[in-house]
Amino acid sequence: MAEFAAFQPTKAGARQLKLLEAQESKRGLFIVFEGPDGAGKSTQKKLFKKWLESEGHQVVSTKSNTSLLVKPLIRARKLAHALGPAEACLMEAAEFRHRLENVRSL
Repeated sequence: MAEFAAFQPTKAGARQLKLLEAQESKRGLFIVFEGPDGAGKSTQKKLFKKWLESEGHQVVSTKSNTSLLVKPLIRARKLAHALGPAEACLMEAAEFRHRLENVRSL
């Protein structure tokens, strides 16, 4: 059976590997708590946030559909019963992107 030598990246490859590792260390997680009203989502979110912080993680909490830019548009389209599935997905994506950009600036 042939033995394989340990992978030795080139200098350029080693630099890229370091850059990837640095980028990966900055990457966070997006965690969603879903369920009906009164199911305990807020309680679970608070407990989970407290635990993550006790483990040394930085935690940012946000709620869906809170973007002041997009929320009025979504609400108006829902009230007019004029929000199709594709449009709803696009509006929710725009709302999430707006919240994400504002959270990053905190």
